[in-house]
Amino acid sequence: MAANGSDAKALTSGSFDDREPHWSPDGTRIAFSSDRSGNYDVWVLDVASGQVRQVTRDPANDFFPAWSNDSRELLFVSNRLTAPGVYATTLDGKERLVHGSNGSIGAPVWTT
Repeated sequence: MAANGSDAKALTSGSFDDREPHWSPDGTRIAFSSDRSGNYDVWVLDVASGQVRQVTRDPANDFFPAWSNDSRELLFVSNRLTAPGVYATTLDGKERLVHGSNGSIGAPVWTT
């Protein structure tokens, strides 16, 4: 896309609800939430190759991915029944609960 917003092109395709895109700090990938697996999970698009890969695989909905400063992990919000809250995951799917919550949580942000 040009600086003035012209020449925009779609980076994903299909009849999926791809939302909440977040560029990696190294500029090579975009994390986003999508219902392409039947519920909302976190996915990552490699910008150079166009390949999309699923990162989370829980039956609950996972939203609002946010990259760590080193582009190695993602924070996301999940409505998991056993432990709703903010989670962190590596790109190979190793997850940990960062902050549990019984209420509403907005988009998480990494701090240094």
